[in-house]
Amino acid sequence: MHRHAWRYNPPASCSTSLDTWVQGDFESMVEEWCNESERVLNETEKDSNRDSEDTGPRTELEWWRSRMAKLNSIMEELKSPECQVVFNVLQVIKARALKRWRLLNNQITDAVNEAKDNVKYLSTLDKVGHRGVGGRQDGDRAHCPSGRGG
Repeated sequence: MHRHAWRYNPPASCSTSLDTWVQGDFESMVEEWCNESERVLNETEKDSNRDSEDTGPRTELEWWRSRMAKLNSIMEELKSPECQVVFNVLQVIKARALKRWRLLNNQITDAVNEAKDNVKYLSTLDKVGHRGVGGRQDGDRAHCPSGRGG
């Protein structure tokens, strides 16, 4: 996500106009964050061309690692003090933009957990896949006791 440039050029009228300006500006920022978060959440296997014939477990693992990194980056940025100010102000004024954000925040948390689980599982498979019978590397199959050569 891109940091929203903090700007201070409110209308020169009364404080109600300032409140309306701040609310509108903060709601716009949250909408932008929601749109960017949804884009990342909606990335699928088809978007990354992982469906081709020559992809394997390592490609799958790298895709999940990349997804986990993107989602963690979103979560970390949204924990920043600047973002927290925006969320807190909108919560105090009971802005409608927060309803969408809360749903997305839950989806992001679920997606992070899914990515972590998949990375952990696929990493284990990747490690096991590099070992043959008795802990031998894949290149040592010619020496396997089964009598089947590599």
